[in-house]
Amino acid sequence: MSIDSSLNFEVKSIEISKTPLPHEIIFGKELGQEDMALLEHQWDVFNQIKQFPIFENPIQKRRLEGGVDLTQGTLLHGTSFNIEKIKKIKETGIVSGELIGIPEDNETHYCADFFRVPNDTSIPQYLEWCGQPIINGMLKIKRGESAYLPRQGKQSKQIAFIINNEDSRLQPLLKYDAYGPSSHERMKSIINFLPREFDPSPTRTTSAILIGIPSNFISGIIISDGISTGEAADIKQIMGEMTSVFRTNGEII
Repeated sequence: MSIDSSLNFEVKSIEISKTPLPHEIIFGKELGQEDMALLEHQWDVFNQIKQFPIFENPIQKRRLEGGVDLTQGTLLHGTSFNIEKIKKIKETGIVSGELIGIPEDNETHYCADFFRVPNDTSIPQYLEWCGQPIINGMLKIKRGESAYLPRQGKQSKQIAFIINNEDSRLQPLLKYDAYGPSSHERMKSIINFLPREFDPSPTRTTSAILIGIPSNFISGIIISDGISTGEAADIKQIMGEMTSVFRTNGEII
């Protein structure tokens, strides 16, 4: 099941932002007038969307209906486990580092980077796929996902945030994806370059969303095997009842 949809990505008029850009912002790349207006507009959109109420967890709903955990196009953001970092993400969302005073890597400026699920799958199946190398002739190349996402049997402390990007209310943010087939050209003047090759197909494995995603659209967190039961309980308490916490084997905590 694909969550792609044909959207009109042209912004015909951009209102002045009602929510000023954060004072911590670092302008790692100078933007022209139109690009700055778009950045301000999307920041305003982000702050409106973060107020939307969430009434059900889509992963739990699919499980009850016999469906898969992760549908094609689901976004995941991997990071190391740190309670203070999780509190910050709950408060701010998953956003470009430049917006919160962290210098960017000179690649996808003003964007939050996500891995993207290529096909409908379960959590354990997807994590297993992430650990499989890419075969290129005689070469075996590790997938980038393997360095950032939890994997079964891996005792390091890593977590992955699962985004509920099937919700149509999130589309105004999702439509500005530097890897997206309809928005790639528009985003070229904002970012510097893409660390992965541009792939317009629905099975592409990466997204870079201008501004990022608010925390109310985080539907799940996958935690590595090295995270204790007590630490898992702390994550649940911080994120709230609408965010499910999963072990790498798919077990819900």
